[in-house]
Amino acid sequence: MKEILIFSGTTEGRALSEGLASRGIPHTVFVATEYGEQMMHDDPLVTVRQGRLDEAEMEDLFRGTAESSDSGVTVYDATHPFAVEVTANIRTACEKAGCEYVRVLRDEDGSAGTVTSARGSDVRFFADAAECAEALASEEGSILLTTGSKELKSFTSVPGIAERAYARVLPSAESIGLCLNAGLNVRHIIAMHGPFSEELNRALIDQYDIKILVTKETGSAGGYPEKLKACADRGIKAFVIGRPAEIDGITVEEALAAYGSAPAAFDYEPAAPGGAETEAPEGAFSWASLDLDDDPDLIRVSLIGIGPGSPELLTKEASDRIEEADVLFGAPRMLESFSGKPSFPYYLAKDVLPVITGADGDSRYCVLFSGDSGFFSGAKKMKTGLEEGLAAAGLDYEIEILPGVSSLSLFAARLGTDYSDAALCSMHGSRDKERAAAALIGELRKRGKVFTLLSGKDDAVLLAEKLRDCGPKNASLFIGKDLSYPGEAVSMVDIASGRLIPDAAGCSDLASLPEGSYVACISAPLETGRPIFPLLGDDAFDRGKVPMTKESIRHLSVARLELSEGSVLYDIGSGTGSIAVQAASISDTIRVYAIEKKPEALELIRANAAKHRLPNVIPVKGTAPEALIDLEKPTHAFIGGSGGNLREILEVLRGKNPGMRVVLNAVSLETIAEMTAVVKEFPVSGLTIEQVQVSRSRALGNYHLMTADNPVMICTFNFAPVQSDAPESTEN
Repeated sequence: MKEILIFSGTTEGRALSEGLASRGIPHTVFVATEYGEQMMHDDPLVTVRQGRLDEAEMEDLFRGTAESSDSGVTVYDATHPFAVEVTANIRTACEKAGCEYVRVLRDEDGSAGTVTSARGSDVRFFADAAECAEALASEEGSILLTTGSKELKSFTSVPGIAERAYARVLPSAESIGLCLNAGLNVRHIIAMHGPFSEELNRALIDQYDIKILVTKETGSAGGYPEKLKACADRGIKAFVIGRPAEIDGITVEEALAAYGSAPAAFDYEPAAPGGAETEAPEGAFSWASLDLDDDPDLIRVSLIGIGPGSPELLTKEASDRIEEADVLFGAPRMLESFSGKPSFPYYLAKDVLPVITGADGDSRYCVLFSGDSGFFSGAKKMKTGLEEGLAAAGLDYEIEILPGVSSLSLFAARLGTDYSDAALCSMHGSRDKERAAAALIGELRKRGKVFTLLSGKDDAVLLAEKLRDCGPKNASLFIGKDLSYPGEAVSMVDIASGRLIPDAAGCSDLASLPEGSYVACISAPLETGRPIFPLLGDDAFDRGKVPMTKESIRHLSVARLELSEGSVLYDIGSGTGSIAVQAASISDTIRVYAIEKKPEALELIRANAAKHRLPNVIPVKGTAPEALIDLEKPTHAFIGGSGGNLREILEVLRGKNPGMRVVLNAVSLETIAEMTAVVKEFPVSGLTIEQVQVSRSRALGNYHLMTADNPVMICTFNFAPVQSDAPESTEN
């Protein structure tokens, strides 16, 4: 079968991917944004790659995929109808690389002709955003922009529009950042995920007193009819950017038809009255082909860990259950060794349940999981889902979980050691690899030995880099590849160079290893005497000419943050990074973003984090609040410098986490006045403002005199929910 690549980010792309996965067909999906990646369904048959590609990068990708494929490449372009440039790039790259190009079209239902005449709505059409913006300049009243975030500047660059425009965009950091870059006030950003009903559109029109709604002619998938109906109901104008002319293509249903019917959707009818049987369509699955017991009263399901992969490592109990089973479920790779059994490539309860509940007389099922069913396995989630579904269907059932040999236990045996004193972890499936690697180093410092599952060789490369830059000294790294398979390899990694000892899979270094199934073991001498609360002195930091929060004030400020395990701290105006380093030193599970705009200060932050070997300090170049938009949700913030943007910074912080804790430091009278005035504008709890002045002794001949530092004002508080005496609305 051809290699399948889908360019998505739309409802059609997700539907095509889910349809292919339900048919057991592996494929790769490309999305432009992190939000698009989050919207994809989790499935081992689906590889999701996030990031924008230009035409040259697409061509290289297609050529490389074609060279490694025996059957060729099919590229499905399921991008947005308005992504004209992207579509042109994909099509041109396919032509140059010799790949099959298929355009997946959006359903035309709900286009302008079906709705615009409803209830006398005032609808005007425009060729593009620029033309629409010119027309808006001569109109009065508030504007609701529902055209997405990328074209906002086409509107806000026209004088008089930014001040009265509200933008409804996706709730992603990228979208909100584009809104701010376009000059929109944060109060005019409506970050929501659709679909949007006619009622919700009406509510937003009423809430913001909208006079003109701007939309694209996106069809029903984009909520276009609901927007026009809401405009007509409220008697406001709708400005519509017309859909670009589409090239020829096919629908999602037509694309999936080329791969047959999904197994879960087989057509089966029980015996008709009088004994006449209904013939199933040719090629459809038939339960009559199975040799089933006549006892339909009890459904038995075994959730089985099959070990690293080799049938030789399957337990006798698991082997017996599989032999007795009528139907098997699992990822295609796990089903390969049991090809003689009826099977379905499913490993989620929502897919398994229709097969079980739709059959007559079946009583024995096995769901296969890799490794040990009790170690980072989907068995627990499967058990809960099956119990809920079977109970809701009124069926009697028994579900058991059978363990398997974990690849980590096999790896320990290959290394000739045990893992009773080790931390057992997994980087497999982690979305934030940097954070996962930092957590492993934290466990290494605590335990001295860590065994971990890896998603692939890229995880091993990253882990080696983090150990080299931030890990304990004298650490050791071992990797295992494809354990129990014919290509098994176990090697030690020279952390400084990435060299493998001995070579693995014919490769001498980590970066050149092929893809496969990987595990790792890291070990290091346990650190002794590590302080529980590190009170770092000023001499523990490189300073240069960058201002630094002094020692005593730093200790008190970090204490006032009240950090806990797993906290996410923004150090805004980080300077030398002294607050970030001290906070990150408390626990490896604390993640600190050090935000700083000055290049010299950023270099000092990196140097100080490396000096203290802290992978959980992440320098961020930029000015707050813009630099905060793309960062993960914070639990705490320290503001040592606001650059005059304190109000805007607090607005963004509260929007990201309405319950977070904030500590502010102020030295100058002007900053103190701004701080006390701005904080009053926000609902807060536990507000404390304290003035601190520290004096230190200095030697003068035979005497020691006290020298005072400048007084510092420390303000601490938690954001609090807004209290209202008004009764809650019952409308949606």
